[in-house]
Amino acid sequence: MANNPAGPQAPPKNDAYVGMLIISLAAMVIGCILLMVDYLKYPDKKPEDPKPPITAKQLAERGAQQAANPAPPANPVPPANPNPMGQPQANPMPMPMPPAPKKE
Repeated sequence: MANNPAGPQAPPKNDAYVGMLIISLAAMVIGCILLMVDYLKYPDKKPEDPKPPITAKQLAERGAQQAANPAPPANPVPPANPNPMGQPQANPMPMPMPPAPKKE
């Protein structure tokens, strides 16, 4: 062995960082296993083909049918209430008035 000018060196110790590396490695392995289990639950067959797109002629026919038979509105707007608080408009509530100043 060659002599080191700095003197003998101790072998590196395992500290908290090595423990954190081991924990993170275990977490990565467990995560990969769970992803594989989830992936294997999916079916192997291909999905069905979607419906063919609507042609311009079919769209025009549908528009003509809807124009001939319009549907009623789904949620008609109720008429506005002219008196939302329910107070009668003819006789408003009297307001208390301060006493009139005395005339001398």
